[in-house]
Amino acid sequence: IVWEDGVVARTADNRLLMAEDLDAPRVTRLQDSAIEGGTPPRCMTVLQPGPDAPPGASPEVLLATDDALLVIDAVRSEERQISLSPVTRMAVAPNNAMVAAFTAEGKLVVMSADFENTLSEFGTGAPPDTPPEQMVWCGADAVVLYWDQALLLVGPFGDFMKYTYEEPAVLLPEV
Repeated sequence: IVWEDGVVARTADNRLLMAEDLDAPRVTRLQDSAIEGGTPPRCMTVLQPGPDAPPGASPEVLLATDDALLVIDAVRSEERQISLSPVTRMAVAPNNAMVAAFTAEGKLVVMSADFENTLSEFGTGAPPDTPPEQMVWCGADAVVLYWDQALLLVGPFGDFMKYTYEEPAVLLPEV
């Protein structure tokens, strides 16, 4: 996973390595997790420290397994129990305040970044275990999901727009 200031890599044996500053990279091995040496995660993303974070706060890796979400950084690996079917895609809002999660049941769920509050749920109608190929935020209040030749834009109150494309598309989050 690459973001503006760094990169996180998952090794063949499911260890996580992070380099936070690409101008002067220093690789840090992140805390061991439940997946190390085992089954690969379903998906992962990076939550960068917000503007209110204490100085020196580092990014956290959000990692979805079959039955939990893990929050991992250099010093801890914490399991968050959530009442969702397995999460198959995740995207962090540009303001780092929310996480969009797509479940194996075909639901798009938007949660606070601490996973304490579910802000919205939207049934996409996608067949079970058919995650979108891509999922990104559009601004700080809408999520775009892309399947082969179909694009779904979901707004904050469950409003949505569906588009079809004859050619493949690539989604790029706003910077």
